[in-house]
Amino acid sequence: MLNWGVWIQDNWRKLVGGAFLLWQFLRGLLELAEHFDFIHEHARNPGWVGDVIEYLLNPPTWVTVPSIGVGFALLFLDSRKRTGAAPPSKKESDEKVKTPPLDKPKTLLEYFKSDFPNCMKTSNQFTISGKNSKSVDVLWHVCRDFSAGTEFVSFYVPRHDDNDAFETCVALSDSPKLAIDHVNKNITMVVKAPGDATHTDGKTLTFSGRVYIYHEDLLTLEQLGSLETLYKNKGLAIQFRGINYAVTRHLQEQASKN
Repeated sequence: MLNWGVWIQDNWRKLVGGAFLLWQFLRGLLELAEHFDFIHEHARNPGWVGDVIEYLLNPPTWVTVPSIGVGFALLFLDSRKRTGAAPPSKKESDEKVKTPPLDKPKTLLEYFKSDFPNCMKTSNQFTISGKNSKSVDVLWHVCRDFSAGTEFVSFYVPRHDDNDAFETCVALSDSPKLAIDHVNKNITMVVKAPGDATHTDGKTLTFSGRVYIYHEDLLTLEQLGSLETLYKNKGLAIQFRGINYAVTRHLQEQASKN
């Protein structure tokens, strides 16, 4: 509900300034109306009413210019007051919808490193030479899930100068077993969960056949189909994660924060 007292207090400059300008405007209208006998006769009637109208129609010269100046000055001060108004109170600010800042998107390499946080990872790299491509250093994880008694492998294929990720992925089809053999030969990992009576040796885990390949370069649908057939024929369940995977993960993470 409008509080007239507060509204008048906030807008008195505008009201007074407008009144000065309105006076001059009405004076002009009244001067035009003098041509009508009704207005002309009543303006010169005896008594104080006639005197007031006569004064309004013909004020002293020194009143006209200052009154216009005062009117514009008050309107100007009111506009300055609006421009320099105090910032909204904390309560008003809290009521406004706040848009959370967007986080910087993670790279595909960052997702390669942070995915599967519940697994124990052993990391290293292979130097792979494809049939027609230059050698490339491929990072790998052997991910061990001791609670499930299984392990799997993930690879990260960086961007190639010759953009030949397909040949690198073909060469990697024989690498999962090499990565697991390397870990079993060089690293002893024994885990005992709280409350369990016995330990679990990492060498007793079963390879699930699952392989993840994170690739920076584009693979066509035809290439993906060919690679899937190749890995399947070797008893492997392949999953490819390219740039689209990083974009989708970022959008999901942003949506979960809203």
